[in-house]
Amino acid sequence: MSAWVRRPILLTLVLLGMFCLPAGYGQEQALQRESHTPEQRLRFAEGLLARQFYDMAEGELRYFMDHHGDHEKAPVALFRLIQCLRAQNKSAETMSAINQFQARWADHDLAPKLFLWKGELLLQNAKYQQAEACFRGLMLSADTQIQEAAVYFMAQSYARTDRAELAIKTYGRIAVKEFDQVHLYRPYAVFAIALAAQQAGDYADGEAGFLRLKNASQIPASLREESIFRLGENYFAQGKHQKAIEQYELLLVEYPKGFFSCDARKRRAWAYLQEKEYGRAEALTRDWQARYPDCFDYEVEYIRGAALLGGGFWEKALDPFRKLATSADVPDGYRQLARTHEIYCLLRLSRHEDAVEAAGRFVADYPKHGSLADVRYFAAESLYQLQRYEAAAAEYRRALGSFVGDWRHFTDASLRLAEALERQGKGEEASQVYRELAVNPRAENPAYMLLQAGKLERDAGRRAAAVADFERVLQEFPQAADECRAATIHLGELYAAGEDYAKAERLVEQLLLKKGQTGRGRLLFFLGYLHFKQKHYELAERYLRQVLETAEVGPVRTDAKFFLTGALLEQKREDEAMAVFADLLALAVDERPKLSASLLFRLEQLYSLRGRYQVSESICRWILQWSDPDIVYRGSLRLAQILIAMHRLTEARDLLEALFVRCEEAGPGQGEMAFSLEEISSLLGEVFLHSGANDRAVSAFERTLARPGVGMEYAVRARWGLAQVLAREGRHRQALHYAVNAFVLGNDPVYTPQAMYMAIDLLVKQARSEEAKTTWKELQVRYPSYAEQKRNDSLIRSLTDAPQEGVGG
Repeated sequence: MSAWVRRPILLTLVLLGMFCLPAGYGQEQALQRESHTPEQRLRFAEGLLARQFYDMAEGELRYFMDHHGDHEKAPVALFRLIQCLRAQNKSAETMSAINQFQARWADHDLAPKLFLWKGELLLQNAKYQQAEACFRGLMLSADTQIQEAAVYFMAQSYARTDRAELAIKTYGRIAVKEFDQVHLYRPYAVFAIALAAQQAGDYADGEAGFLRLKNASQIPASLREESIFRLGENYFAQGKHQKAIEQYELLLVEYPKGFFSCDARKRRAWAYLQEKEYGRAEALTRDWQARYPDCFDYEVEYIRGAALLGGGFWEKALDPFRKLATSADVPDGYRQLARTHEIYCLLRLSRHEDAVEAAGRFVADYPKHGSLADVRYFAAESLYQLQRYEAAAAEYRRALGSFVGDWRHFTDASLRLAEALERQGKGEEASQVYRELAVNPRAENPAYMLLQAGKLERDAGRRAAAVADFERVLQEFPQAADECRAATIHLGELYAAGEDYAKAERLVEQLLLKKGQTGRGRLLFFLGYLHFKQKHYELAERYLRQVLETAEVGPVRTDAKFFLTGALLEQKREDEAMAVFADLLALAVDERPKLSASLLFRLEQLYSLRGRYQVSESICRWILQWSDPDIVYRGSLRLAQILIAMHRLTEARDLLEALFVRCEEAGPGQGEMAFSLEEISSLLGEVFLHSGANDRAVSAFERTLARPGVGMEYAVRARWGLAQVLAREGRHRQALHYAVNAFVLGNDPVYTPQAMYMAIDLLVKQARSEEAKTTWKELQVRYPSYAEQKRNDSLIRSLTDAPQEGVGG
């Protein structure tokens, strides 16, 4: 049976046991009290008090005092009455009764406890001096319970009257003692000291106190619960979020419906948010809202929105942020923060028009807000994406003019401003932005900023300004390897273009002589580069080899190997060049330098002529990484030829057919690409020829020759190919026609000698030996290396060993 059902029954039994109902009970007449002794009445009142029937006990005790005020038990009765009044929070009546007791029985044994209660009441009513007067006398009491209670409340008074140091010292008088079941205020003193330490940022002392309370067994459950919560808060304030989470979860296990359980669930979600465990944080906010469906908590709503934002769920995050922005009972700080996050979400969702409008409303509502720079930056980003570059640049400038302190978007906003200006063709303004960034301590990588300024000046044809920027990179930021390398190359090209080599060399030599100069390898490379541009290949080789002898590592060594390869090639030292180049080819593609395509094509031809087709293929595939479509086109054709040479005909066909489609879609080419389709079709014809698909080969070769003015190489290949097909079919006369055309009208180092050799064979088969001998002599003159390879062929020997006409009998 529950307590609330049990109490009236017990009360009825007590009433029936102690009093007899007067005659006529139930009739409409006043009830008469039974006649009982004062002792019985007091005992009855104490029974009611023990059962917490305070209002009924109060009536009985007042009756006792009114009718037996001079009884020897009157002090006890009045004390019990004070207890009843105090339990019912009847402060004024309690104070009056205490004063009455003190006036009549000042020396009674119960008086000290009443002084303590009186002090508490005075403390509650902010009458601190009077309260302290009560406590001061009790702090020397022989009763240690009263004494320690007085000490505790005295400390409370000190704390409330801005005497914090004295309060802590006073709490400390009892906080140092061991906890027990008698002295109730010791743990509360420990708690007060720990809480004060936490609020003052002294987290170590706060942690020690809360841990002591958490691990104690003889303290009230409510105090232990709050101590666990405060310990979690202590860790949270220090950024120790995992430790905070452990305390919140302990509290929820031990006190799942405790006073702090609601806040602990919220703070746990916030701790997970701080740890960037966005999914967990968002799930915990949903759990919180399910547990407390009738409670709108703006902090929980904010945590949910921030967790969704952190997890990249921009669309879902809009809902909590908009709730915060429109709810009346949300503090301005959270409302403004929610509106800022809403704008960011709109930006990330590419809802740029909405983001710009929302940012405009925010600026109008909060023209001096601390997040104004962020909001303007988000608006500028949206305007940039909308390609409204002029408006974007203006908004970036406003953002840069409105931030305070260290702003996380400073560098990004400045770079975007420069880009927006570039998009408008305002390169000079953009370069100035970069220069300002280079001297701003907030900006990252000043060398990069100067380099970008120089590039813009160079692109605009302002050579002097570009040179000044690049020279500053070398002089002021020698430790910035990538930027110095780029500046060196730019300077070299600028000096070379202006034929100002002497000035360039003097600059580098001066830097080399400078004491403590770093980046010696880069400067030696610069000298080698300048001599390379002047075609002083021996000098270039000397300086570039010195680069490789230095201890310097990184891109400068790679670039030195590239130019050294070129210098050796120009000196006809091809084997040495290929040995140096092998180091570059061994690098991963993303680690290789940006080489000259013309040099790569030269190297590829060297490897191809030596039959090292796999290396040639690797170089061709490297060339295909270029962005220039002409270079990619030529690289694709060379790759197809290498694949044909390696008899990987299916791969070659697929590559050429795909290239043919792309070129056809792109329309007529210009310059070197003018006959691109014919070149592709001539190579396709060769693939079909080697595959035995004669009809398709003929079709491809004829399509090549059908174009007026077709390039010589493509025409020679097509005529040679048609001759091959016709010869296979036994149509020797027609085959001879195309073979002769191939070498009479063309001079290709690959296909012309093959066509001549084929013509010799066809002439022999047609018994035209003199013409065959004449063609052999021409082959020896035009292509001696190829002729030397064929000298011992049976076909050639049949010509050279045959007796000449008019000789012998």
